[in-house]
Amino acid sequence: MQIRIKSRSTSCYRIIQLGGTPVFNPSDWTKFARCSYESPVDPYVEIILNQNLKGERCAIQRYKEILLTLLMGKIIQHIKW
Repeated sequence: MQIRIKSRSTSCYRIIQLGGTPVFNPSDWTKFARCSYESPVDPYVEIILNQNLKGERCAIQRYKEILLTLLMGKIIQHIKW
């Protein structure tokens, strides 16, 4: 089944190409995200930066997991059984 999307530059098109299903409703993003989002509740810069760092660390860890999964898939494809 091929799905046509008008703008091929959107990330939705790429998600579909890779066999995924894009989440269009922003309220659903946090349901599927592996990293939580903390709204700033304290205007103090140091607290806001620490919240941001926590989110960035989570994102970096997730990127590492994705990369490892992709690399393992490539390695397995090259093993001759």
